[in-house]
Amino acid sequence: MKLMRPMITSQQQILFSRLECSQCGNAYSIYEPQTYSSCCTQPLIARYNTRVALDKNELKERRTDMWRYAEMLPVLDEQNIVSLGEGMTPLYPLK
Repeated sequence: MKLMRPMITSQQQILFSRLECSQCGNAYSIYEPQTYSSCCTQPLIARYNTRVALDKNELKERRTDMWRYAEMLPVLDEQNIVSLGEGMTPLYPLK
């Protein structure tokens, strides 16, 4: 299976702004690999800059895997991206 390298836009670092302790709210750097807070030993939550919006029309033109939303994923270095060709999961209405 061929690994694909997606395009990362310059907005990615703007949208992913910080990691935050899920209990007390202390902020942690997004530039260091970490999974839980040192203060409360609770999982860290990714926080985003919500003042920047993704353009729905632009999203429609992007590739159809999870890297369509690269700005929202916590990957800061393009060399750390791996894709196995994951596809989009369709949504079907229920009666």
